[in-house]
Amino acid sequence: MTLGLIAGIAAGLALAAIAGARRTSTAYTRWRTATAAPDAIVFGSQLGIEDADYAPVLALPEVIDGGRFRLAPVGVTEHDELGSLAPGDDHLYQTVARPLLVHGRLPDPRRPDEVVVNRAAAAKYHLHVGQSLTLVSSTDPGAFYGQSPMTGGPTVRARIVGVGDSMMDQIFLSGVEPGFTPTPAFLAGPPQVPGAQNLVVRLRPGTDVTKFHERVAAAMKLPDIPVRDLGEDRKRITHSTGLERTGLLLFAAAVVLAGVVMVGQALTRSVHAMAEEASALRAIGFTRAALVRGMALPIVVTAVTAVVVAVGGAIAFSTRFPVGLARRLDPDVGAHADWLVLGLGAAALAVVIMAGAVVAAVRAAAGAARRGTMRTGSPIVRSLRAAAPLPLGIGAGLALEPGHGDRAVPVRPAIAGAVAGIVGVVGALGLVHGIDDALATPARAGQLWDALVMPNEQHSIAELAAATRADHDIRAVTDLVRMPLDLDGAGIPVYSLNQVQGNVPFVVLHGRAPTGTGEVALGPASAKALHKHIGDRVRIRNADKGEVTARVVGTALLPQTPHSSFDQGAWVSWQQIRALADIDTGEIERGLAVVVQPGVNPEALGNRLQKQLGVEVDRFSDAPQDVLALHDVRSLPKALAAFLALLGVAAVAHALFTAVRRRRHDLAVLRAMGLRPRQSAAVVAWQGTIVAVIALVLGLPLGVVAGRLSWRQVADSTPLRYVPPIAGAAILVAIPVALLLANALAAWPGRQAARMRPAEVLRAE
Repeated sequence: MTLGLIAGIAAGLALAAIAGARRTSTAYTRWRTATAAPDAIVFGSQLGIEDADYAPVLALPEVIDGGRFRLAPVGVTEHDELGSLAPGDDHLYQTVARPLLVHGRLPDPRRPDEVVVNRAAAAKYHLHVGQSLTLVSSTDPGAFYGQSPMTGGPTVRARIVGVGDSMMDQIFLSGVEPGFTPTPAFLAGPPQVPGAQNLVVRLRPGTDVTKFHERVAAAMKLPDIPVRDLGEDRKRITHSTGLERTGLLLFAAAVVLAGVVMVGQALTRSVHAMAEEASALRAIGFTRAALVRGMALPIVVTAVTAVVVAVGGAIAFSTRFPVGLARRLDPDVGAHADWLVLGLGAAALAVVIMAGAVVAAVRAAAGAARRGTMRTGSPIVRSLRAAAPLPLGIGAGLALEPGHGDRAVPVRPAIAGAVAGIVGVVGALGLVHGIDDALATPARAGQLWDALVMPNEQHSIAELAAATRADHDIRAVTDLVRMPLDLDGAGIPVYSLNQVQGNVPFVVLHGRAPTGTGEVALGPASAKALHKHIGDRVRIRNADKGEVTARVVGTALLPQTPHSSFDQGAWVSWQQIRALADIDTGEIERGLAVVVQPGVNPEALGNRLQKQLGVEVDRFSDAPQDVLALHDVRSLPKALAAFLALLGVAAVAHALFTAVRRRRHDLAVLRAMGLRPRQSAAVVAWQGTIVAVIALVLGLPLGVVAGRLSWRQVADSTPLRYVPPIAGAAILVAIPVALLLANALAAWPGRQAARMRPAEVLRAE
């Protein structure tokens, strides 16, 4: 019963992880359905249009529903860090982009005194349903960018009626930044709160967003209006959930391996214990088949117990899955019974237990017919026995020679388990180091600058360039241009750089940077969406300046903005952007991207520049959403490493105890020949040490390779600039820990070997 309980718990955890992986793979799709998530955003604000007429877009046949959001200056008095994209109609946050509520309800759009906060805000500020907040707004558009105080507009004492995240939180707040959602009634006025409006739309399944973009441009008579395909954002979320799914499957595999080792060894011991009287039974007429049936039949109770516990345990453990981002997206978190997984898993568990029992019974019955003897050993072991001290030579034999019959020692499982433990720990720590490095170093995702200084009517680019060059807290200054253009029919942001001080280009992943005219580097997501590779040609079109054809010379990571991700867009040379647009007219997005000196606080510098120069200073994102989502993944390799380490410990411990038990006759003979008790304990210690040394020699390089390969796969798929994770600390820790752990495991069986009474053992045998 106890063995069945242990097997059932291990199997239940593994089945719950597998079922959690299946739920993880569908979490985003189910979340989109539950929240009526939009498929595209029409950005009239990027063209400087304050009150765009989106009625022609909503009338297009492929549009199912749509809602407007306003870039309006609204805030919360109690928590000024809370951001919001206020609704511009009754559809947004109601029939499209609804928050996935974890508490409460949706607000009544007709009531200005109701509000929803997202989960990040609730967690950070300890907000809950029923609590009240003071909503404020401003009649000055500059308040939206933090250039003026939030005063002059409507002020309302509102009650929190719901807590949950919408797709707008995922797109613009990375799913981890605190935010709130007022109702459209709050901004109904008077006084009137300004704010440019953009449109999010739900499209009919199968709609080609590129063609939809063309229809939007024609309907609104704005050829250059940007349309963001939110289907490309699906990659950002499904990439993270895909990593979580893979991690859960690997976690389940590690649990299965650990369970097989621990339960299999216990099962083998149980069967062999029943074989103690096999010789006497055969002497009175029992056949080998009858012995096998007699030893395997009691294990049926173990198998039934394991199946029942596994099914119940899987349902109980299911409340812990999915994990990470998929758990935040899952609209139905709680206990679940995935009967496909449970049925197949229960059948496999019963078959594996009974098959293991039959194999162990066959071997036990065969061993009862003859008494195995220790082999002379391999040449390496014979050399050690000839040259090394006696305990080392005997310990090497126990560690490397499996033996046969009833004196067999699980040498290979012990070494394999120990190697797996070392590989798992070193590889997992390497992967975690890569994730932590990407989270702490935004440059890995191409986020190289700290702040963007924006010119205005009073301060030109030239004046700001002179002021920033003279600031000792600034290390580098780059003139950065961003404008939406048409690339092969798709609206894509096009960037260009002009180095003012220092040299900080975009991060090139493949190929090279564009130089001169007729060349372009694409963001990886845009290159994939356009089906372009290095060497292909792409048409870049400006409705006012005509078009050019450029050759793709590389892929690069670009700035993360609210309108596009860091892997979306195109990069052209300064000469090329001047040929495509009049960048000095002030009609396109242009600013000075600055990099601060080491030790300077970018936020404090931005606030100082904003006051001194009287211009808008925006902070660049510390890390894109794709990278921030990796934080949810980092616990999975740790869990995997823990189970692989458990597997190694169990395998080595079993080998040590088995060696003392099955080789007690040989140890008793050696003791009778003069081997001292302390030397007997040293034999077991050397056995564990040799297994640990072999595991380190094989596992350390394999672990380093595994960590680097897994991190390269994550970096390439995110995408990130790949930097090999440094596993030096893991190696330095693994060596002494493995040796100390091996000797600690050998302490108890070594004590048993030292306290052995040779006369009693030899007389009993």
